[in-house]
Amino acid sequence: MATSKVNLNSKEKADLTSVLNYISKSEQEFGVKYLIISLSILVIMLLILGPKIYIRSNIYYKSMYIEKLKYQYNSLIAENSNLKNKLEKTKFNNLVIDTTF
Repeated sequence: MATSKVNLNSKEKADLTSVLNYISKSEQEFGVKYLIISLSILVIMLLILGPKIYIRSNIYYKSMYIEKLKYQYNSLIAENSNLKNKLEKTKFNNLVIDTTF
């Protein structure tokens, strides 16, 4: 690539500098605007989705707790029926022993 030296007078240099300053300033404002817009979108999404995530998480943990309670309930029902059977056997044995004496 060949480089050539360009001679500019002071007015052209000042114009070029002002154009470059304007471009860099508008790019900085453009970046700040997009930063503010993106952060506001992020905050809005968190405000919308945050409660939804929290509620779903709570529903999940509550359902796990309910399943645990159901399992314990079914175990207690099975244990209750076993105890009733043992009680009936004991009553029957006592009745048989009382009648033999």
